[in-house]
Amino acid sequence: MKLFNLFKRKRTDQNPEHRSVWKTFSDPDEIRTLLEKSKDRPQLIYKHSNRCSVSFITKDELDSNAEKMNQFADLYIVDVIRQRDISNAVTSLLKIRHESPQALLIKDENIVWKGSHWEVNSQEILSCLKQ
Repeated sequence: MKLFNLFKRKRTDQNPEHRSVWKTFSDPDEIRTLLEKSKDRPQLIYKHSNRCSVSFITKDELDSNAEKMNQFADLYIVDVIRQRDISNAVTSLLKIRHESPQALLIKDENIVWKGSHWEVNSQEILSCLKQ
């Protein structure tokens, strides 16, 4: 069903408003800063692969509620192909297995919600953020 929705809607990643909501990392050490920031405000990391169709579909789904999620959390995107060092830093520091697509919601330096592939769902993330 999600695949059909992809073709019915205009892709949200083409909308500049959605792209501006997502922050990026320029250095693997910034993951430590994000963990520190998670003590004051939840942080969401989305690990995206430009080589994976599921990744594009889940990114589109996240974009559909990006502004709502951004009211409660900072949103970060990691390109797992181009930013392999940053992706590896996320995996290492958070002690998780690498998957993509993958979404990680972090509060108080701990992962409070995670999903990969078809589990990535903005409604579940929003529900967790509103608790």
